[in-house]
Amino acid sequence: MVGVRPGGDPPVASGPPAPSRVPRRPVLPVPRGPSTTAAPAALAAGVAPGETVRIAAVRVVSSGARVDVVRSTGPQDARAAIAAAQADPAVVAVEVDHRVRVADASGRVPATPDPDRSRQWALDALRAEQLWPAADGAGQVVAVVDTGVEGSHPDLDGRVLVGYDVLSGGGTGNTDPYGHGTHVAGIVAASAGNGIGVEGLAPQALILPVRALDAGGGGWDSDIATAIIWATDHGATVINLSLGGPDASDAMRGAIVYAINHGVVVVAAVGNERADGNPVEYPAAFGLPGLIAVAATTSERVSAAYSNTGSQVMIAAPGSSILSTYLNGTYALMSGTSMAAPYVSAAVAAVRSAEPGLAPAQVAQVLIGTADDLETPGRDDDTGTGLVDPLAAVCSLGHCPTGVSPTPSGSPSPSPSPSPTPAPLALGVRVQAPAAPIVSGALAVLTVTVSDVKGPVSGAGVTAVAAGRTLHAVTNRFGAARLAAVPARTGTWIVTVSAAGHRDARATVVLPVAPKVVVRWRGSKVTVSVTPVLGQLVTVWTRGRRGWVRHAHHAAAGGGVTLPVPAAPAARVTVSGVPGLAGVTSARP
Repeated sequence: MVGVRPGGDPPVASGPPAPSRVPRRPVLPVPRGPSTTAAPAALAAGVAPGETVRIAAVRVVSSGARVDVVRSTGPQDARAAIAAAQADPAVVAVEVDHRVRVADASGRVPATPDPDRSRQWALDALRAEQLWPAADGAGQVVAVVDTGVEGSHPDLDGRVLVGYDVLSGGGTGNTDPYGHGTHVAGIVAASAGNGIGVEGLAPQALILPVRALDAGGGGWDSDIATAIIWATDHGATVINLSLGGPDASDAMRGAIVYAINHGVVVVAAVGNERADGNPVEYPAAFGLPGLIAVAATTSERVSAAYSNTGSQVMIAAPGSSILSTYLNGTYALMSGTSMAAPYVSAAVAAVRSAEPGLAPAQVAQVLIGTADDLETPGRDDDTGTGLVDPLAAVCSLGHCPTGVSPTPSGSPSPSPSPSPTPAPLALGVRVQAPAAPIVSGALAVLTVTVSDVKGPVSGAGVTAVAAGRTLHAVTNRFGAARLAAVPARTGTWIVTVSAAGHRDARATVVLPVAPKVVVRWRGSKVTVSVTPVLGQLVTVWTRGRRGWVRHAHHAAAGGGVTLPVPAAPAARVTVSGVPGLAGVTSARP
């Protein structure tokens, strides 16, 4: 595999025009992830001598974001590349790159290209035709980050925009050598009522194809992160990730946070390895507000035997024997959480076509809160809160078509009750922390904003807990609360919110805590003192013709160290991050 070559827009191709950068809600900052403060040796621990690896770094600046990938051979070079990236304040994540692959659980079963709506049991289960008069996905752009999409497929005619091929650093993403992305795209937006083939759940949505997986259905975390950022910057309102892997990529997490902060809902498959150890897979398991993790069900309204389970499962959707578009203008049956995720992406498109102003976390809460409960009453680790019900979600927002019941006819009828208790609403929680590192022991302020589908929630109780500290507050009429925190060595806070008539919600925030560092430049030497001393690496860098060069590194001992500074146009000192503390950079004045 070759490294990513971040670039500009792809060349123009025939078909619908590519979406331009669109106005969005005020953009939230992307906090630096835990990989920017971890010791380089810890991040490169798995690199063997002589092994060539990819080091991926996500950079976020005021004009946008990108993923840079460099190759390093052996653990020493890998540690140096990681440390160099951590020293850049624009880097929000850095890591040794990992592989991911598509999340389908079976081979493809060809189907005849005849009108096949009657074979789409999933559309019956999700009441598609009842939904469309109120919400059909119009005005929404669903990015399919996958193996590409066959834009010439007759059933996707007029639905596929000009996309991007991350693997080649150009192209349109409108070809698919594997078929997986084309199948996913048809589930979302295959044309309805055109007299051929199948129908998508959001037939008026547009597909933005972003090819980031190869002809075998595999790829790299860094390429997925690049694809997410590109799709965000080119008009996506929903991003579908029917893929995953066992590694918790901080680069991919940073890219997803970037997308959510730009108003994009991200949908991810939980994986298909229940019989093979039931591993936790990412990105579905990141647990971010605005990211929806999807399990798969069968036509019998039960969890599919292959679908991974666990606390990361938020919601379920049809995933077994799903008929959709395939290569060379054909159709195929496929199974997997890869097929379930695009049904939820289509549901997101439907909800947003009815209520375009909803923030990503609000969209997620509406769908999770209106799901059709399956199997064990209440939320469970197999199907989350139940089968996604886009019609019930749209009805909950006041857009129910005339004469349509928000309750599915196939759902169990509730027991009669003279005074039914309203179902508790879901809470959306957003925690804002200082973006710049806070010196250990200094004051930091956490701002917690609480909302539900109706808007801000006042009077909610907020509790923030870190090692040795517990803080309490109550939200004001704007749904906001401020907590004054004095960071200890750890910067991780767990925030729990409770409010009457609502389900409790929880969020985790990592404060970028830094040691107290004093740097004194004196001619050809620099003296550095560090408090507390936790084995940090103090490094002198000078700028030459080939960029920044590292000349020496020493473990800080006794709280101070003095290092030589070779003659150069510019120099700087970095104090590496360690678990619980961020890195610090100081340039020579």
